[in-house]
Amino acid sequence: MSERSTEVVVFCSYAREDEMWLQKLENHLILPQRQGLISLWYDRLIVPGTDWAKTIDTQLETASIILLLVSADFFASDYCYGTEMKRALERQEAGEAQVIPILVRAVDWKDAPFAHLQALPTGANPIASWSDSDTALANVAEGIRRAIEQVPLRPNILPDNKQAVSKEGNGHDEMDPPPQPQGKERESYIGSSQHIGTFVRQQNEFDLALVRAMPGQGSYAKTYLQAKNQKVIDRVLSSLADACEACDLWWFAGYQHGPACPIKRLAEEVWLIQHDECKIIDLWVYRHPTLERQYVLLHLAPQPPFGLYSGDANIDREEAGYYKGRYVTRGEYDDGYAEIDEEVIELQGVELRSRNLKDDFYVLVPKYSVYNQHANDQQTDEVYQTLRAAGKIDQSLLHPLERLPRAWWMDW
Repeated sequence: MSERSTEVVVFCSYAREDEMWLQKLENHLILPQRQGLISLWYDRLIVPGTDWAKTIDTQLETASIILLLVSADFFASDYCYGTEMKRALERQEAGEAQVIPILVRAVDWKDAPFAHLQALPTGANPIASWSDSDTALANVAEGIRRAIEQVPLRPNILPDNKQAVSKEGNGHDEMDPPPQPQGKERESYIGSSQHIGTFVRQQNEFDLALVRAMPGQGSYAKTYLQAKNQKVIDRVLSSLADACEACDLWWFAGYQHGPACPIKRLAEEVWLIQHDECKIIDLWVYRHPTLERQYVLLHLAPQPPFGLYSGDANIDREEAGYYKGRYVTRGEYDDGYAEIDEEVIELQGVELRSRNLKDDFYVLVPKYSVYNQHANDQQTDEVYQTLRAAGKIDQSLLHPLERLPRAWWMDW
């Protein structure tokens, strides 16, 4: 394939019950994302506090390729079927986008409004029915790649204030600085760019938050610090919560990442990080004279399910809405209405919540950091997968992170 000058924006429409399949598909699309061919977007990337419906509309209107992850739950979702699919097909009809149905689980779809479109995988056999789901997903990824080749080159039409955040290597659009200029152009760029000042402020605020939480443990040499008890864990997280906006704190879990703010305590050992309810049972801090190498590493213990769903017990994560002290389904969160005590109530002020159902590990760092660079994605993910396999934090597993290359502009 010839190299493209812009990424193709790919929008994913899916039911909450199929999030596991979305995550698997995302992994199979990691290569074209690394190559800068596509930018994958779905609603899990919406920044808290933004207008979620407006954000989805913006992404849906600007995507060149729209994936419909088809299942019985997709058809049952009013938002997927009545809003996203309807608008996707209108844009397909107008020649503005290409819609690709992806059959994830068995369902009668022959009379669906998109039945005339070529579906994936090949042969229109649902992914879940294949004896090897990786083979099916590779087939789907190949089909999507072929579709990308047919998309005409055009300027990126996403607005400057787009709300998508990168996950699974989605191009890091809003986080990586521009490509390295050369010669006088480089000098002019460095002299006029504001991102260097932002970078320095973020690192200083992060360093100060660590000093306040663990005084006397300076960053004059490489040092691994483990919180010795829950009180110290809470003290570090409280300090990071206070500095969260100032240092623009982000969480990283392998290829996945996003803004960490807000951070607040919910209960004993349980903290809210963005919209994730995290039961934190271990915390390590890596101090370093080069501030952009510092990080906080969290061990998240498995949480109990919300108790709202039936289905695959082997999923890694569940999502729900939180409304006035009780949980509602993700579908009700999306709709903005829920049936509570036999009455349908508009969910004004509802919050998105998620829980990890298996051991997980988060790195917390400022947005501008060595952990937020394409060149380091594979190495950070390898450490993340090693931690998950070990089921605990071991200092010996963290040494590869010490050697992460710094971006060229961090030397200025």
